[in-house]
Amino acid sequence: MRVCTWAVLTAFLLAGVAAAQGEKKKPLPKPNEVEVRLADGSRVRMTLVQETLDIITKYGKLTVPTVDVRRIEFGIRPTDELARRVEDAIKRLASDTFKEREKAANELVAVGAPAFSALVKASRSKDLEVAQRAKAAVERIRQKVPEGLLRTRDDDTIQTTEFTVAGRISATTIKATTPVFGDTLLKVTDLRGIRWMGATAEVEVSVDAAKYAASPTSWMDTGIELSMDDDLSITASGQVDLMSDGSGQYSTGPAGNQQWGRGQNGIPGALMGKISENGPTFVVGESYKTAVKREGKLYLQIGMSPWRGGGNGPSGSFKVNIVGGRDTAER
Repeated sequence: MRVCTWAVLTAFLLAGVAAAQGEKKKPLPKPNEVEVRLADGSRVRMTLVQETLDIITKYGKLTVPTVDVRRIEFGIRPTDELARRVEDAIKRLASDTFKEREKAANELVAVGAPAFSALVKASRSKDLEVAQRAKAAVERIRQKVPEGLLRTRDDDTIQTTEFTVAGRISATTIKATTPVFGDTLLKVTDLRGIRWMGATAEVEVSVDAAKYAASPTSWMDTGIELSMDDDLSITASGQVDLMSDGSGQYSTGPAGNQQWGRGQNGIPGALMGKISENGPTFVVGESYKTAVKREGKLYLQIGMSPWRGGGNGPSGSFKVNIVGGRDTAER
């Protein structure tokens, strides 16, 4: 009996080992393994060798170990020469001669994205001539430069495991290494962002129709903060009833029902989304994937009923899984 018991136990153990060996587990990211996003939008995966970063804030210098950092979004860093050119051209927008003002505006538009932040600030000038010309130059740059390349933030944003810091990383280069190219120095002026691998948010939320399908101004703040070029994936399931009259004729899944016409905020019953409070609305439906081209929080909503009155109002909810960005909510 004892021999039989040990034989059975051994068989179970061997089966467990075989199953474990057969599983393909996703390797955990190494410390300081990051994805670097360059100014041209390209991405490179590498490992940071830099041990600490000095950040100059309005309250003094802060030294942060890189192993505690989860994300960096770099502010605007034009070269000294370019900064001087932009500053000089901004001043000449107030020139006494029309020809000089026109020349300065054209120079700023030719500079493009690096002049965008200075022009946005100049558009708020008390000098109406300067403000008007700056606004016109801003619009001309918007027409020729993709929105994702236009930045107005001077400070770097550094998200750590404990808090987020706004300031300027004092180093001009950051040490890194790759298996192919070996050790390298990353010029901070060439960087848009750095994301630590394994730091991407993955959350599940419930979007209640009674609350988020009742008004075109009611949006659910998911707490997910997104940055330029983040990979965002959303999947949704569940049922909502836009009338709740007991007939079930107005029930739908996250894709909604376009045969019902169009509600005030999109396809009736469909899961809708937007990035930032003023961002354009898009249909999430049952599945949505994109590389984000706008910074801000992710908001969700359910397309309203196109009918007025009747029934007991919308009911039900969608279960939504979000992968991407960083989670800023207390859950």
